[in-house]
Formats: sequence, C-alpha cells, structure tokens
Amino acid sequence: MKFEISGEKGYREKQKYFYSSHQKTYEGKQIAHERSENTEFAVENEIISVSKDPRYIEVKQKTIEKSGPADLEQMAFPELNETLAFRYNPWGDVLKAGDKPPFSIFFVSPVPLPQRPIQVGDTWEYKGSWIDYNQGIEMNVNLIGVLRETISCYDNEICLNLEYSGNVELPEKLQKAAKFKGKVLAKFILRPKNFSVLRSEIYNTEYLARDDFTMDIKSCIVSKIASSKELLTCTP
Repeated sequence: MKFEISGEKGYREKQKYFYSSHQKTYEGKQIAHERSENTEFAVENEIISVSKDPRYIEVKQKTIEKSGPADLEQMAFPELNETLAFRYNPWGDVLKAGDKPPFSIFFVSPVPLPQRPIQVGDTWEYKGSWIDYNQGIEMNVNLIGVLRETISCYDNEICLNLEYSGNVELPEKLQKAAKFKGKVLAKFILRPKNFSVLRSEIYNTEYLARDDFTMDIKSCIVSKIASSKELLTCTP
C-alpha cells in the first residue's frame, strides 16, 4: 500500500514535547565537565494551505510554551513565540521552511516516507544533510526506516507505527581530524492525514574525540498530542 501525506486546510493541533540531555566532557581520562538539562515546550500546528498541483501541504508551526534552556532551533523548531511555515510534499520532504536557508536543519524531513508501496516489515533509506549554524560544519544523516505495523485510527483511517535508525556523520575530510560518532533511534505513530504525529520518541548519542579532548552527549525527546493526559518524560 502506498502511504502519502494529505491535509485539511484549517486543521489545528497542539503538540507537547519533553527534551532531556546529558553531556560529559573529558580531558584525558578525567571528567572535566558534566551537565544535564531538561526542557518542556509546546508547539501549535495549523494547516494553512493545501495544493493539488503541485501536491503539498503548508503547516504553520508556532512554539507557544517553553520551560528550560534547550536551543529549539538546533532541533528544527521555532523558538518561543516564533512562527515558521513549513511546506511538505506527500512523502514528508521539506520544500520550504519560512525564511530558513535550504542547507539548514529545518530541511531535514521530520518523518520521511518512501514513494513506493510498502507493507509491514518493509524498509527504506533516507539521507539528509545540513550545516550546523553554531559550528558551520556539514552534518549528514543516514537512516533506515521500517514500517512496524499499521493501526486502525480515527474511524476508517490507517495510522503508521514507524521506526528509523542510523548514523549522523561528518564529511570524510573532517572525520579524519575529529573522531565523531552519532547514532539515532526514532519511533513515531503517524497519522498521514494532516501529517499528525500522535506520539514520538527520539534518542541520540554523539561522541567526539580530538587529541586529549572527548565529549559524550546523550539526549532524548518525546512528544504527544496535547489532548492526551500522559506524563511526558524520557531518560537519555
């Protein structure tokens, strides 16, 4: 079966998020610095445009609540009280992200779908890249997606249990100078209609070594539709 994103103009939803990270910095074998931080925030999504030729939906995203220090732009979200209009094609590719440049992290698909029919157990590949605006370094992500199951939802609709896993890498010439390893595991319950993520959990690990300096970062972010009363939390 072929799964594609569609949308209803005027559809609105509120998504709640919880983000947690733990960072350790070593000089030699000694811990030089250790830090943990948590951030909660909420995003309001509204479909403001639907096009049939070419096919896309445009979603206005606004961060309406935030408690904590995390840099939301590093996770491809607008900062508190900021708004971005995202344009997505039927497979979740980002065609436009407000005034953000196309080499930014905002153009990495949040939930990429294959353009071919799939069934439970099928896998597909997704590759994305962006330039980190703090370091000015190109980052590359290589993921394998899998359809874990289909779920009956919203009367006659089908929601998807999706899982993605893979690596984040530096360009080869930089990888030689700084030993970097990044891993991603992401799980989503997706309603293709309105590109609505009912719940999600994403786990990241990053390891960077150069000379006697080593940095180890673990983070996680979970989300749910705000109508759910479930408490949000995760442990990196």
